[in-house]
Amino acid sequence: MEVTTLIRTVGLDLLKPALPQRQLDGHKGTFGKLLIVGGAVGYTGAPYLTASAAARTGCGLVSLGVPKTIWPIEAAKCVSAMPFPLPEKNGMLAGKALPMCWRWDRGWAAAGRQPVWCGSC
Repeated sequence: MEVTTLIRTVGLDLLKPALPQRQLDGHKGTFGKLLIVGGAVGYTGAPYLTASAAARTGCGLVSLGVPKTIWPIEAAKCVSAMPFPLPEKNGMLAGKALPMCWRWDRGWAAAGRQPVWCGSC
């Protein structure tokens, strides 16, 4: 039995037509906003990697809500995102974090922006 493998590199030739042209006078506020909520004690990698990937792929303003205990870790690692502490219980996000996430969401929506939810709160 013969197996054929197809490998294709995604380069500018495929991406450029799919991406909107960026404004020359644009800033991070005009290139999209993303709220990432997640993490726990011992699980700091996923929020960091998600925030880094979002910033590296062109998202303008990346906010990262994490449990208060791991906030210093994320603040030191995430130089391209804006981490902020959220209430926690036993090293994980507490239910009290949810209203804070909703306030963040309403604030952006009121300004005509649409945040993308990633993770859980």
